[in-house]
Amino acid sequence: MSGLSPRGNGDAHGVEPFAHRQRGPAWGGPALVPQARENVRMAQETTEPERWSVDAGPADVATLDIPPSLQRDRRFHISCRFVVALRQPDDSAWHSLKVYVDGALEWSRRIATSNPGSSDSLDVSFRRDVPSGQPLRVVATTDVHRVQRVALDIEADEEL
Repeated sequence: MSGLSPRGNGDAHGVEPFAHRQRGPAWGGPALVPQARENVRMAQETTEPERWSVDAGPADVATLDIPPSLQRDRRFHISCRFVVALRQPDDSAWHSLKVYVDGALEWSRRIATSNPGSSDSLDVSFRRDVPSGQPLRVVATTDVHRVQRVALDIEADEEL
């Protein structure tokens, strides 16, 4: 798998990189026999689920862009996690996380930060159906007061 793309070189779907080349008498290769057609159909039915993620580290914004699939509708389980550190006890410390899906606010929380000398987090997960031909964009934005950002992650796992 290369970069963030599960399609990289085709391996993420269990398909050899040459599987999409035209073959047969008109293209200078052997014609597909019934057994070969069956293998192609089975390879398409047993594709691996897509997995997308972005690790923004201590940044205040993370964006995860999932390109469209022209072959099928998809359903993703999406998880966002924001971790902060509170060095000293401080009753006025807080952190917040907002999650937008395709530009619309999906979830928002602002909480008092606890665990002085350690970390605290905000976590959210939800499912999203993505029709064939449609991309998906998930944006997580954060805000803090008197705490330090540690990590911001978004993960999207396809459910088959």
